[in-house]
Amino acid sequence: MKQTFVKKVTKTLFSRERKVDSGSSSQSDTDMSLHDDSLDDISFEIEDSNQEEEEKIVTGSYALIKVHAKKSFRLFVAKILEIIEEGFKVQFCKKSKTTMKSSETVEENTISCSDVVKRLSQPILGKSGRFQGMLTFRNNFDEYENIIG
Repeated sequence: MKQTFVKKVTKTLFSRERKVDSGSSSQSDTDMSLHDDSLDDISFEIEDSNQEEEEKIVTGSYALIKVHAKKSFRLFVAKILEIIEEGFKVQFCKKSKTTMKSSETVEENTISCSDVVKRLSQPILGKSGRFQGMLTFRNNFDEYENIIG
């Protein structure tokens, strides 16, 4: 006959006496957590390395670009074509009026590194006939105003 032993492990975190109103009796309560501190540290390190990876601008990636006018600026989606000394050579995208989809244009320009607001996720290409050639980004643009492309 096979016997199975199960070891019951409990861990008490933050065990201390709580302050209780004078109207009720004083008892010690125990707070328990299911997370181990060492695991939390590891997950934060992984998130930090992923964020650093996301922020790297490489040829072929997409970014949100700030284009300055006389007294204001507009934000455009652009594809990084080349990394040069002055900054980046980019190809701008045109935004659809009815959806948050973009399409690449032939308009190219050189921008400085300081004009890059955010690196965008890899786009999803439209597959239907209506959206063929259109790019959709998983990024949330709600926090940005003045987005054109």
